[in-house]
Amino acid sequence: MSVDGAGNPVIVLQNCRADITQLVLYDKTKPSVRVSYENEQPVQEVVEIPLLTGTDGWRPDGTVPKPHAGGKFVVEAWSDGRKWLGRGTEFTLADLKTLKPGQVRHDWLRRDEVPSYGASPATPQYRITSLEDFITDDCP
Repeated sequence: MSVDGAGNPVIVLQNCRADITQLVLYDKTKPSVRVSYENEQPVQEVVEIPLLTGTDGWRPDGTVPKPHAGGKFVVEAWSDGRKWLGRGTEFTLADLKTLKPGQVRHDWLRRDEVPSYGASPATPQYRITSLEDFITDDCP
């Protein structure tokens, strides 16, 4: 996750193999409210998707709920055939307030990096890096 110049939430998607075709957003405090962003022809790229409006290639299929102070939001990445793919993220409004434009909050590790900050699939811990440091050599 990142923020734009006005502090609005932005999803940062690193679609290295162009196989992620759907992003699902929901609030764990209101799990019945779900929004999907779909792209039938994704390309191999790193793309920034404004959470509330989407982009031409990644439009939400409904009204995106504005993040609220008590919410815990989840973004999941899926491929064709509803197969979970890639690493999603969780965030709160407070998490996003710690970010400046150009920074990315994530739990991703380079393949050669030891998880010194305690990341694990069961209880991920997030860190903040520049967008440049977030992008891997495996992706364009």
